[in-house]
Amino acid sequence: YFPLDSDRQEIRLLEIQSGQLDDPLVCSLVYASISDPDNVPYSTLSYCWGIRKEVATMALSIAMRSPLLQGPTQLLQIQVQANLHNALRYLRHERGGPRVVWADAVCINQQGIEERNQQVAMMRDIYVCAKDVRIWLGEGDGKTPPM
Repeated sequence: YFPLDSDRQEIRLLEIQSGQLDDPLVCSLVYASISDPDNVPYSTLSYCWGIRKEVATMALSIAMRSPLLQGPTQLLQIQVQANLHNALRYLRHERGGPRVVWADAVCINQQGIEERNQQVAMMRDIYVCAKDVRIWLGEGDGKTPPM
């Protein structure tokens, strides 16, 4: 993770690449400021973190912190909770083209205590500035849609 600029109320967003439901999940991590009125529209994702032992792998491309610092991106294979992985797959499958979401487990550096505390304090604003909130309850049962 590149550090966030707290003065700009900076956050990380996941850009989910389009694909079929069973395709490998590929996302890019991009940086945005919630205080910028021209910010990229994003959805927030509310979900249960699930059991820590249930994990899945996704490809994550980390872009440079600033568009002015053009350079190579890093493609990593990371593990996320299976419940989050399923939610992102369904969000991606829902419509064509990339979808931009904020999901706390990936968009916040969970190992950085100072950043985590600062981002948790901003969560109300992160949700308020989102274009919508998606709530993941599971894959659905035929009568109920997944999202």
